Amino acid sequence: MRIPPFQVFAKSPTQMRREAEERRQPKSSRKPRPVKPVEIDPEKRVPLDGAIFAAWLRTGRVEG
Repeated sequence: MRIPPFQVFAKSPTQMRREAEERRQPKSSRKPRPVKPVEIDPEKRVPLDGAIFAAWLRTGRVEG
C-alpha cells in the first residue's frame, strides 16, 4: 500500500516553500547598531610605544 505523498510532509509544500523563502531573505531587523565615537581623554593618552604597538598587533589588545 502506497502512502499518498501529501501525508509525508508534516507541513504543506506551499508552507515549506514560504519558509524557505523567508530564510533566504536577509532580516531587515538585523541592522548594525550605530557605533558611538570613543572619546579619548588627552590626560590619559600614552605615547604609542613600538613594543606596545607590536603587542597590540599580535594580540589585538593593549595591556597596561
